[in-house]
Amino acid sequence: MTLEAWSRLSWFKGLADAYNAGPGGAELVTLNPTLIGNPLDFQNKMITAAASATTPDFTTVELNITPGLNVQGIYADLSKDYARLKQKDQFPAALVRYGHQEGKVLQMPFWVDASGLFFNRNLLKGAGLPETGPKTWEEMTQLAVRLTRAPDTWGVTIPYNGSATWMFMPWVYANGGRLLSDDGKQSLVNSEEAAGAFTLWNDLAQKRQVTPDGFRNRATFNANELFLQGKLAMYHSSVAFLNTLKKDAPDLLFGTVTLPVGPRGKRTGCSPGGDTMGMLPSNKYRAETWRLMEWLISDEAQVEYIVQGRYGIPILSGQFENKYFKDEPRFLPFREAAQAATPTWTTRFEELKAVMLPEYMAAVQGEKEPRAAQREMHEAIQRELAKA
Repeated sequence: MTLEAWSRLSWFKGLADAYNAGPGGAELVTLNPTLIGNPLDFQNKMITAAASATTPDFTTVELNITPGLNVQGIYADLSKDYARLKQKDQFPAALVRYGHQEGKVLQMPFWVDASGLFFNRNLLKGAGLPETGPKTWEEMTQLAVRLTRAPDTWGVTIPYNGSATWMFMPWVYANGGRLLSDDGKQSLVNSEEAAGAFTLWNDLAQKRQVTPDGFRNRATFNANELFLQGKLAMYHSSVAFLNTLKKDAPDLLFGTVTLPVGPRGKRTGCSPGGDTMGMLPSNKYRAETWRLMEWLISDEAQVEYIVQGRYGIPILSGQFENKYFKDEPRFLPFREAAQAATPTWTTRFEELKAVMLPEYMAAVQGEKEPRAAQREMHEAIQRELAKA
């Protein structure tokens, strides 16, 4: 039998080949993947396929389009199978949220992305400081001030024009704040916890001037390149940047930590990235597809394919104890980041990103007072949510 599958992930075809050569071949099951790289294209094609009863048997689903698909009831209910899954408590809770709708499990987590703070050990050592990353905002600020040697070396940054949900909101979460209510219908960004994040980055960029000049002269800069060149002491980026550094800057001495915690926070902050996976109601091979899904969260798929192939980190917390991360422990902080991630569950994700970006950038660039930018972001989000 053949299971038709859709995925946005370019490396999923190789994983399908591994399945077909292994457990799939043993069961005479062939997984036939179709790659649809753009999540919005995927969403539109899935809605069209559901309307015309031409859906595939199985798909992976980019996190931020799952709410729009799940409120329409496009995916099959996995609740009974999921309840028997022994490893389910090891999934990042944020990813679990995306697969749930009105008490039903419509998808389960498959692949996770997370972010953290990268720090240059050489710069710390050169300043006579311990070669460890900061645990609090205060420690990070103090380090950034000591390590800035403008215009040659900068203390800390987030990406210029980086995604508001991916690169800015984790700082709100690290200070105990939220973006949205659990049902995705109300903005919660008008809090003192969120105000702290707006104030932090305005202070770092404008008052202390420990970020690259671009935040002051409104000139785009490439923070990846600055860190690769040893010109940036601390940088908030995704786990994928670790593999970039190992490949492009093998001699650079660097470390990784979770994002430091704000004065109102109790744990690190992270926005989840990644994909869930699910089957469609028209699937005639439900038992075989469920066994496929169990294999896709196995060590063979998650560790020996995804981790070994440098496609990301494993989906289960226990899978971080593997031979690859034993040799490269700088991946380990991203387990805590993924497990602590806060979901951004909304059917209007792209619309919210669009209205959030100019407001947090206005605060960082000094165009607006932090609380004014925060207030206007909250109002813009509320207007978008009212259109749902």
